[in-house]
Amino acid sequence: MPPQKKICLIHDMFLYRGGAERFNIMFARALGADLAALFFSADGLEPTSLEFTGKSIAFGENKYTGGFRQIYLKYRVLFHTKFLQSYDTVIFSNDSLSAIRNVRKDAKKIYYAHSIPRYLFDQREFYYRKVPFLLRPVYILIRAIFEQMYRKELSMVDEIYVNSTNLQVAMKQYLDQESQILHPPVDTDYFIPTKEKGDYYISFSKLSSLKRVERTVEAFREMPEEKLLVIYGENDPQKDEIITLAK
Repeated sequence: MPPQKKICLIHDMFLYRGGAERFNIMFARALGADLAALFFSADGLEPTSLEFTGKSIAFGENKYTGGFRQIYLKYRVLFHTKFLQSYDTVIFSNDSLSAIRNVRKDAKKIYYAHSIPRYLFDQREFYYRKVPFLLRPVYILIRAIFEQMYRKELSMVDEIYVNSTNLQVAMKQYLDQESQILHPPVDTDYFIPTKEKGDYYISFSKLSSLKRVERTVEAFREMPEEKLLVIYGENDPQKDEIITLAK
């Protein structure tokens, strides 16, 4: 009987209670894979809360914010993921792809993209405007290096999967890469379509500036006869701002 192949799914960080985090835990659980990330935050999704019983590997700490966290993530992914050499299959998620440099050449390398790095491609200007003026030349240099690295690392992947048609188009448009769509699962026994309609609207998105939920709230402030229900996580970065705006 051949030995069982070892699988690891590596994500960038478990900071929020997001869809990517939930999917990755479910994915790792279904495959019997270990789960690795920069850190697992108590405010985010705990793998054990979704019945994950495999090994959770943290290769860093939750110690920075903003752009410094991104640089720290890149450093830890590059130099502190040597443990991946013991795995036969490695699945990369989000901004963890630099770890591919630490994977054995004979190992299977799969990239499941929940998003392309938006600060490198479709939202470059959005992130650039957030950088202090004097630091912008340094930011441009770092961004150029990270983009070159990402393109190189993507070329080392055996298979690329994305979670939607929109992302498949973006992967082709910005990176000229073909990909296969693998939609996140839906529990169709629990979520059942209905013809009944309520008298309210739902905003179901992480409260961060890139999601622009504040525009939705502002629009509904102009329509007091309509009701808006905003769903959010406890540590969403724009939570306090949106709650104040909604009052």
